[in-house]
Amino acid sequence: MRVNAAKALGEIRDDRAVDPLIRTLQDNNEMMRESTSEALVKIGDAAIDPLIIILSDSNEVMRQYAALTLGELRDSRATESLIMLLKDQDDMVRWNAALSLGKIKDPRAVEPLISALRDTDKNVRIVAAVTLGIISDSRAVEPLIMSLKNEKKEVRTDVAFALGKIRDTRAVQPLIKTLQDESELVREQVAKSLGEIGNNQATIPLIKSLKDPNSGVREKAAWALGEIKDEQAIKPLIEALNDKFASVRVVAAVALEKITGKSYGEDKDRWHNWLQKNKTY
Repeated sequence: MRVNAAKALGEIRDDRAVDPLIRTLQDNNEMMRESTSEALVKIGDAAIDPLIIILSDSNEVMRQYAALTLGELRDSRATESLIMLLKDQDDMVRWNAALSLGKIKDPRAVEPLISALRDTDKNVRIVAAVTLGIISDSRAVEPLIMSLKNEKKEVRTDVAFALGKIRDTRAVQPLIKTLQDESELVREQVAKSLGEIGNNQATIPLIKSLKDPNSGVREKAAWALGEIKDEQAIKPLIEALNDKFASVRVVAAVALEKITGKSYGEDKDRWHNWLQKNKTY
């Protein structure tokens, strides 16, 4: 009944419901808290200032859900208050604050989020990296490069993700070195990020990754080579059409089409014949 009442108030969108809904953010039931947050988002502007006030509430659950809701509202009026929460004593409050700053995309959050890359909680470091990638401010590049050395593979993976989104060539060589990471998840994301940056310094290292023992890494390497469009990759990609995994073969065929403008799919014979006729490649 409480959940349905919250949903109904969200559909009605009457400002008088804001204060009662905000008080309900501390309900013991998680589904109730989520429904309340969604209702406040539907009501919109009238909920912003009251939610900002709740960010300093003594109840950490209230702070968590207020931060989460403000992120969904995507209003920069909440930026400064959310930045303050990046130093909150509660891990989940800091996590939600970083997540919401990524949804608001206010450049004022960049430096505080860079500091959050050193947070004591792994999950906060992860969401700070992802958020910096979403905001895509070049100030984050060097700190993110330093975080590629983080001891947690999940952090390294999302740092690589962020560097791919920012697309700054300063990240190319550090990412190339990280193609040797012990974690296949990290290597896979690094290959994808190198493709997103699109710099041909990565061509030869990505060609080597076509032989990686993990099929996901090989697939992302083939995709990245298609994005870079360096002709040096044509012959290795034709060889990748022999890969035992169908997903790698398909991506290699698509990459060849992007580089050459020809469409032979996985037909290895036609690709080899074409290569013979175009020896400049």
